[in-house]
Amino acid sequence: AANKRIRRPHQFGLNPATGTGSGWSPYCGPAPGPADWLARWNFDPLLLTVLAGLGLWWWLKRKQTSDHGMIALALGLTAFLFVSPFCALGSALFAARSVHHVVLAALLAPVLALIWLRRGRALALPLAVSTLVHAVVFWAWHFPPLYAAAMSSDLIFWLMQATITGTAVLLWAGVFRASPTSACRVTTPCCDPSRRAVAAVSSPCSAVWTRTWAMSSPRSSTPSR
Repeated sequence: AANKRIRRPHQFGLNPATGTGSGWSPYCGPAPGPADWLARWNFDPLLLTVLAGLGLWWWLKRKQTSDHGMIALALGLTAFLFVSPFCALGSALFAARSVHHVVLAALLAPVLALIWLRRGRALALPLAVSTLVHAVVFWAWHFPPLYAAAMSSDLIFWLMQATITGTAVLLWAGVFRASPTSACRVTTPCCDPSRRAVAAVSSPCSAVWTRTWAMSSPRSSTPSR
C-alpha cells in the first residue's frame, strides 16, 4: 500500500560522499513522487505505540499539570515530523530534511526545555558549553559520511534525531535561564537585548521565541512598581 513504509534502497539524488547515485534506504521510506507524497504517512508500529502511550498519559494528566498545552504541542510537532507525509518528503528533498532539523532544534527543543524547566528540573551545563556542543553536533551530522549513514540505518537515523534534539534542549534551557545580556553574548548571530530576543546557532531570530523567552525570564514576571 502507498501509505505503508517500504524498506528498500532507492535513488536519493546524489550521494554527497561520492557524487554518485546512492543506495540509501531512509527511515521515512523511498522518495515519493509529486502525485503520491500526500498519501505517504509513516505507520511505523513502534513509533505509533510510543506516541499513543505518551498521548494517553497526557490525556490522563492534562488537568493535573499546567504545561499540558506545551506537551500537546510537543507531541503534535513529533507527529508532524515523523508520521505525516512531511517525513517522506525529506527522502526526496534535502531542503525538506533541512527544515526537519531546524524544526527539531528551533521549535521542538525549546518546547521540551520549557516543559523540563517548569517541572523544577535544572540543566546545569553552562550556556557557552551547551551552545558549542549543539553547534558541533548539528553540523557534524551534515558531514556527508555521517549524513549518508543516518540515511542508510534506522538506528543511526534515530541517533541523529536524539542528539540534535537533546543538545538543542540543553542549549535552550541555558538560554531560558540566562540573563538577556549573557544569552545574547553567547548565542548571537542576531539579538535585540531591549526585547530580550535571542537566536540559537542553528536558527534565525523568531518572534515566537522572542516572546516565549521574555515571558520565561524571571525579570519579566516581576511586577513594576
